[in-house]
Amino acid sequence: MKFWSGVVVVFFLIITGCGKTEKRIEKIKAIQSELLSITQTEGISFLDGNYVLAGTGKFPVGDLKNLRRLDFSLNGNWAARFYDTALRPLIFRTGHKRSGVEYHILHVDETQGTLRIQKSMIALPRGGDRAVLSDHESLALYRGSSLLILDRYRKSFFEWALNGTFRKEYSLGQTKPSQGDPDQIIATESRAFNCLYLTFSAHETGIWKYMDKYGPIPLRVTRFDLQTKKKKEFHIDQVDKDKSWHAFALVDNGREGVIYIPASLPSILFLDHQMRLVKELDLAPVLKEAGLNSLYEQMRFFMEWGDVYRISPDKMLILFPYVYMKESVTPYTAEGKVDIKKMNEADSRIYGDTEKWRARFAVLVDTKKGAVLRNGDLEEGLPTHKMFWALTSGFADGELIVGPDADYLLYLLKNSEPTAEGVKRSWAPRDDSPTYTYVLFKRKGQ
Repeated sequence: MKFWSGVVVVFFLIITGCGKTEKRIEKIKAIQSELLSITQTEGISFLDGNYVLAGTGKFPVGDLKNLRRLDFSLNGNWAARFYDTALRPLIFRTGHKRSGVEYHILHVDETQGTLRIQKSMIALPRGGDRAVLSDHESLALYRGSSLLILDRYRKSFFEWALNGTFRKEYSLGQTKPSQGDPDQIIATESRAFNCLYLTFSAHETGIWKYMDKYGPIPLRVTRFDLQTKKKKEFHIDQVDKDKSWHAFALVDNGREGVIYIPASLPSILFLDHQMRLVKELDLAPVLKEAGLNSLYEQMRFFMEWGDVYRISPDKMLILFPYVYMKESVTPYTAEGKVDIKKMNEADSRIYGDTEKWRARFAVLVDTKKGAVLRNGDLEEGLPTHKMFWALTSGFADGELIVGPDADYLLYLLKNSEPTAEGVKRSWAPRDDSPTYTYVLFKRKGQ
């Protein structure tokens, strides 16, 4: 753990520009090497299970030379990611709008300790009315035999069959300010009711300007009927209106309704299908007991949720980080311009217990009962995406995927060779050739 304490010092050198480029490259390589040491770990204890190493190797991307974005989550930002490994396969996308975007499925065989890719499930057209118009991650909802992909510019969902055949367009029409811009919408689908639920998301870009102008965002959810294409907006009035309830994640909870996770508050809200508040699960006491109350007390817009996984229809797992950064809020002048002086004075530091750099605090939630089942540490939890980026200028990244029913733990590590030019500008070049390493652990006894 002494290594990770030293990483904090390295971080300060990186953000202040005090370290020489050669030393920064050396430190980035040291971080990459330390992260890859997990390939030598024989076993992991996690909550009520023991896991043994099933296999490790290079991620089998084949001729997928630029695996740009792993798309296992319904929603993700710098502060948190949500994954659904219970009700959808592991889907990722490759490519850019200029070269074409393709969706693929990653198959995990924990018995053999291997991964396999089902390539080119969907290839979006490069031109025409249904071409992808953004290089940004698109919201993709899995429907069993198809994907609903949000086009943020056209304000529509396009449905594509898994064989690449176009099925249907669902236009959202004009969005009201209460619903947010399409670039800030997240959604979940209820198969039981054949509808989408949409709400204002925790998208970082510009949200503080919106809140400064309009005040705290009340909890509103829009129901979109996929058959009639009619919309209805619901206002949830039973929550504290003095707080901002913009969402981090919106999750289908089957016949029970919808789970709503606010971005800046340590609560989980359980709503029925009429969008009435059934129960609020306050996680503040659990986090405070673990010494993690600063995760939400010091945040205004984005609490550090870390990674949230739906691992079964009735269980959700949250991995809170022990080490984190405060949200980055761009200061503006009265004229609406970026205040460069205040930005240069901004406090960008690492907070938390640096001795637990790679650990996460795990909380297992029963989503049918709305109660915490268990909690405890995961020593091999990986830093968050935000910390990966801050420490390595984007030359390293990693994701931990907790499989269905937590039967396996899959670590995916991405490393690029740090270059002097890339380190100086704190940005890994898009056309580099990263290596992908997987490390797969399976629950003992499986």
